[in-house]
Amino acid sequence: MSASSIPVLRGHPLLGVLPELRRDVPALLSGAHRRLGDVVRLRAPGLAPLFSLAHPDAVRRVLVERADSFARSPFHDRLKPVLGEGLLTSEPPLWRAQRRLIQPAFQAAAMRGHLAVMADEAERFAGRWCAVPGGVLDANEAFSDLALAVVTRALFGSGSDQEAIAAAVDTMRRVIARRMFQPVPLPLSWPLPAHRRFHRASAVIEAEVGRLLEGDAAAETSVIGRLAAAPDATPEQVRDEVITLFLAGHESSAGGLAWACYLLGDRPDLQDRLAAEAEDASDAASGLHDPTDALPLARAVAMEALRLYPSAAWFARKVEVAEEVAGVALARGTVVLVSPYVTQRDARWWPEPERFDPARFLPDAPKPAPLTYFPFGAGPRTCVGLQFALAEITLAIAALTRHAHFHCLERDQVVAHSAITLRPAPRLLLALEPRG
Repeated sequence: MSASSIPVLRGHPLLGVLPELRRDVPALLSGAHRRLGDVVRLRAPGLAPLFSLAHPDAVRRVLVERADSFARSPFHDRLKPVLGEGLLTSEPPLWRAQRRLIQPAFQAAAMRGHLAVMADEAERFAGRWCAVPGGVLDANEAFSDLALAVVTRALFGSGSDQEAIAAAVDTMRRVIARRMFQPVPLPLSWPLPAHRRFHRASAVIEAEVGRLLEGDAAAETSVIGRLAAAPDATPEQVRDEVITLFLAGHESSAGGLAWACYLLGDRPDLQDRLAAEAEDASDAASGLHDPTDALPLARAVAMEALRLYPSAAWFARKVEVAEEVAGVALARGTVVLVSPYVTQRDARWWPEPERFDPARFLPDAPKPAPLTYFPFGAGPRTCVGLQFALAEITLAIAALTRHAHFHCLERDQVVAHSAITLRPAPRLLLALEPRG
């Protein structure tokens, strides 16, 4: 089947789907596949030919079976002003070398230390926020602070100016999101207000990375130490990788935790079950290599939240070698999108897909069909921090529910906004009451 025979979502007569891409990618893709099927061409003037694929078999073809034929997309280039040639944006052979260097920081031996840090930071966070009756927590801001504390301690072994870093990360995320679907992004060197904010934020991140590189975190046992000690690593490469871990390492956890609390906000019964599980697990967890093994319900809540609201709502790949996917011939240079948000809400694979049901992921539940659940990607480029993020969300859910009851304020105003990662917008307010 030729690409020209595929249903086209045309959008605006002049701008095509560009306005919708900038405004709400998950909603655009969901609507497109609901109306037009598993393969849809998106008319986006100024961009490369753009296709969205929803069927798990197509996802497998792109991300797993023929991964070498699909490179990072032009959308990744929009991240390079911030991330440089870090793990998220680089291509082989540099990417393979970076992956080998970073992977040990997320394997079992290292994860035991990370889990202890996560549990400690989650308890400290929950105790601080839940101590005052009638307290209100801005989930996006508060969970970003928690995730930054975890990633800095766990991966870099040092504290940071979290308030400044959180503000800088948010600024950079917003600027990048606006540039993502511009046919011709304006040079960041142009002295526009948004660009000035971007450069100020970038300077904050650069300064923090420099401080970490010069401090105790540069010991050979730390991630920074491993990077800096690599024979071929340049200072620029170390900087790019540290910033990638800094930004990507906290965004997924913070967003996933926010959505988990949003979904739990009108489920006091489930909060009570989580609190009881956390109490029962407090003694058992000390004897386990992985304390989340004692928290199956909290882990199931985290996984179900990531099904409904995956941090990465979509992945883009550029066709490097002409390929056939879902029976469609795709020319070199074509860009394809696959969306966990779309596939993970498909009634063909998930009964009552819009319903929040953590039982789908309890230990005795059937495993999801292949590639119907891929919130962290799949294949060789699966997120290196998958287990790190899932454990962090799980432990934070347990700590928060053990310390407090909570419900969402302004719940009916919350929408999913995709700005690099999927976050509740315009904000998510949680009203907290300490447990007796």
